[in-house]
Amino acid sequence: MSKKEKKGKKRKKIKGMRGEFAAWERSERAEEEERERREAMRRNQEWWNRFDSLADDDKLAFLDSVLDSESVDPEFWVDGRPFDAFNDTFHELVHKGRLEECIKLMEKFRERKPDWYRKDYPFYDYKLVYYYAARREREKLREALRYFIEEPERDADYLFIVLDALRLYGFAEETYQLSKVAYPRLKDSEGIVPDAIYELRQLVIFCMIWKYIDTTSRGEDEARRKLDEDLRLVFEGLGEDEKLEIEEGLQRTIKILRGEVVNEWKRADFLTARDGCWDNLHTLGMDFVRYMHEKGFEWITADMIREVAVGYFERKREGKYLFRFSKKSFEEYLGMFLGFISIHDIRGMAALKALGYFYTFLREKGILSDDELEMAEEGIREINEELRVRRERDAWKYRFLEEWV
Repeated sequence: MSKKEKKGKKRKKIKGMRGEFAAWERSERAEEEERERREAMRRNQEWWNRFDSLADDDKLAFLDSVLDSESVDPEFWVDGRPFDAFNDTFHELVHKGRLEECIKLMEKFRERKPDWYRKDYPFYDYKLVYYYAARREREKLREALRYFIEEPERDADYLFIVLDALRLYGFAEETYQLSKVAYPRLKDSEGIVPDAIYELRQLVIFCMIWKYIDTTSRGEDEARRKLDEDLRLVFEGLGEDEKLEIEEGLQRTIKILRGEVVNEWKRADFLTARDGCWDNLHTLGMDFVRYMHEKGFEWITADMIREVAVGYFERKREGKYLFRFSKKSFEEYLGMFLGFISIHDIRGMAALKALGYFYTFLREKGILSDDELEMAEEGIREINEELRVRRERDAWKYRFLEEWV
């Protein structure tokens, strides 16, 4: 073997040894990282076991103290403990009737540790939104909405329940501003189902409609100019046919809400086998919005009541006559919102009341008999009673029901 061949073989051998060493080094690092991960989990569980064993007052005192000084317990600010501790303590104590203390703790957390608070702000701020909305504290409410406006894409699920709360409590301008900011940021998101994007777009359009109706008193031309300006936000990226469909629907809705169109309905219009039944349901829904507005509800709240009531019939799709009540199908509908892991429970509680309003409206329209109304009211009463314990336990989230007569 030549000297050149020997040198080449030696280089290959050294290169191979280096490769083996690098692989060994990576393996050692991976094992070390795994040991560190397990050790962190062990420490975290030990820490959490100690914290979880504290009495309620001691938990509050501890959390209050760590907000004043990180040196009280440096380990608290690692491994996601702030979220677990604040979130779990809030829910535990709220269920024991200590809401005010929990809100004060959240306010202090937001003020003293803004960077840590913002890491998980949707889970905290929605609680403040519910609380301030119920108390009609508009300035504090707007502050609690600030991060949602700045980062609406952070957590769409919590964004939607915040929008629901604003609508249910009648905060029309805040709903308009938040939805108008959120829609263009979320409309092309691959992480949100198309139905949710569509619902958000419909909300934005409805906000534009009520603002148009409310501002026509200052002049039709000015109101239309503002509406056209707003519509550009919705029209961006849409084809001409879709734009035309939206514009035509918008004009029909405006005429209904203004009372310029009065629809005369018959039972036959809502036979499920009949062509146009589902289109009729949508138009009737707009009649219902006007009806609820005349009862004193904000436009935005009336539309939310319509959405959760009509949503039941859109999903029921059983029976020859659309509006025949079925307790079983209504319970299944409520289960979408009141399930164990659902965060949309305010929709479920709103739907119970909303469906009662809708059935009364149907009777007044002459498309429901007294017996059918009584059957629906009895079924709703039974479900209400079955949910009484939950409604009382989480009453702080459902204060809007107290305002609905």
